[in-house]
Amino acid sequence: MVARSTAYGVSAAARVIAAWPWWQAPRPWLVLVADAPVRPPLAVRYRLRALEPRTAGTAHVPYLHHLRAVDNPVDALTVPAVARAAAALLQQLTTRKRSEKR
Repeated sequence: MVARSTAYGVSAAARVIAAWPWWQAPRPWLVLVADAPVRPPLAVRYRLRALEPRTAGTAHVPYLHHLRAVDNPVDALTVPAVARAAAALLQQLTTRKRSEKR
């Protein structure tokens, strides 16, 4: 699940996670996309901590101003900052939480 790093974005994600069919599907990953080049607001950080036990993990994508100017995000992969962020996101999503390992 993808959400912006705003209070509204994380609140919307929390509503979806609250209704998640735990008995039918594994816990979701939450991908938080920074909407500005600053730290998320206090309300966002609080809600993320509250959501931790209900998700498989939280991955963070930094604010990337290059993505604002392209129609297809793949076109921005030639920009080093975007390529690094994509690689970091992939690593976050493929690394399972310690509690998930069996």
